[in-house]
Amino acid sequence: MFPIPDADTGNNMAMAFRAFASSCAESKAAGLGCLGLCRGLGLTMLMNAQGNSGTISTYFFNKLVGALDAELKGVDSPQVEVVAFCRALEVAGKAVGSAMDNPKLGTMISVIQDSAADLASAAAASAGSGPVTVEAFLKTYQANAQASLLRTPDQLEVDGKFILKDAGIDFDSGAKGYVLLIDGMMASASGVATAMPARPPGQSAEVGDNIQVGHEEEEVTPGAELVIPTNRFCTEFLVELPSDTSVDEAGVRSSLTQFGDSIVPLMAPRPDGTKLLKTHIHSNEPQAVWDYASGLPGAKMVKTKADDMLMQVAPHFPPPTREALDNVSYRIVIYSTNALASTSIAARNEWGFVPARVTVGGESYKDHVEISAATVFNNQRNDPDFKMGTGGAT
Repeated sequence: MFPIPDADTGNNMAMAFRAFASSCAESKAAGLGCLGLCRGLGLTMLMNAQGNSGTISTYFFNKLVGALDAELKGVDSPQVEVVAFCRALEVAGKAVGSAMDNPKLGTMISVIQDSAADLASAAAASAGSGPVTVEAFLKTYQANAQASLLRTPDQLEVDGKFILKDAGIDFDSGAKGYVLLIDGMMASASGVATAMPARPPGQSAEVGDNIQVGHEEEEVTPGAELVIPTNRFCTEFLVELPSDTSVDEAGVRSSLTQFGDSIVPLMAPRPDGTKLLKTHIHSNEPQAVWDYASGLPGAKMVKTKADDMLMQVAPHFPPPTREALDNVSYRIVIYSTNALASTSIAARNEWGFVPARVTVGGESYKDHVEISAATVFNNQRNDPDFKMGTGGAT
């Protein structure tokens, strides 16, 4: 439901935490300590996470890595005291509030913050006179998270409307995903394995019922309306930067505001000293975002992604009414992006466009969305046998 009901929160969070679990298993097999394990999972999530929820999850865990580094003074200890880990979670919880400008109450961010607030003292109090155990800490963590989740319908307000409550939805889906993660931690610590229900109790905020991995689609909450996103493409990039880069998260966020909203930049160091910058943004100009990233000093593009959120969510809703269509600002629709010198021209003049399919090196891309003119030119220049084809609109 917020910022756009694009129906992929479950998938994005599952992708991030599958990477999380895989990295933990590899670190354990390699005999790494707590800090080495956390550094590895932070980078693995950064490389694999996508979407708002996946990127925010990755932001939180990478901030946790930094806080643990400070607690352990850079020593890769085989264990960490529970209270020290609680303090690190508190630091990471506070930091996640700066993941994006103007974070909303009642979302994943507020549940992450609430669950970690005053965690060290609360866990100590719950343990009484005894030592703070992992289970005692997790009980507090879980209780905080679940209580915060229940508050989300009364908190998430957009344009004067409580969009969860008004739609009859029990919780924000990203927030629910985070609570399920803590539930899994609790089950593991207590030795009680719990099977994931086919559908969690209640309704999620992603198009009514939860759209889960392995499920094709679910019914829409009755009366729900198709939201036409102001910034249509969920756009991401991952670049490698030199170790002495002057680029920082705040500067990236400020620079990208001209291209869209829901901006979440995250920078993390690699073992070789270089840095990775992962950024998520909702934009109408994915290519302009990628051009900005490619132009950062010393930047090497690792990967890009752009998903059409309107096309993701539209199949789950009835066709828009005539009144809704009358409010759409697009006046001209161009069949192919080949007709445009730049997608920014379309955005500036409120034109819509249907990107053509181009085939480069045997792979199919959306022209000006998933591949740039610069990439095509470089392939032509470097490969004497380069072949390119075009197809119909996507």
